[in-house]
Amino acid sequence: MTTILDLMRVDDTDRDVDWLHTALQAAVELELATIPPYLCAMWSVDDPNGTDPVRALIKSIAVEEMGHMATACNLLTAIGGTPQINTAAAVPQYPGPLPGGVHPGLTIPLSGLTKDLV
Repeated sequence: MTTILDLMRVDDTDRDVDWLHTALQAAVELELATIPPYLCAMWSVDDPNGTDPVRALIKSIAVEEMGHMATACNLLTAIGGTPQINTAAAVPQYPGPLPGGVHPGLTIPLSGLTKDLV
């Protein structure tokens, strides 16, 4: 498996359009994998009045991750690629690792917000 660090270690002279497609697809997959855990944590915060600052903060992070994913998808499309988000390789598995070898050994679950999870 090629990790994101492996992609970044490529010599500058080898960073061609194919390399950029691969790097941007890896970014899409990483951002996609981060969104569901944030949303699960957000939905678990009881907020009957819509004013809980913890829920609002988690929501802002989830929306920011969505923006990162959209940017990576748009960049990939702009250079002639097609973002893959509905393939077996791209769909995140929970509990499981982050894609691209990011933070090896870390297992990401889908869970409500708990002290142990934080």
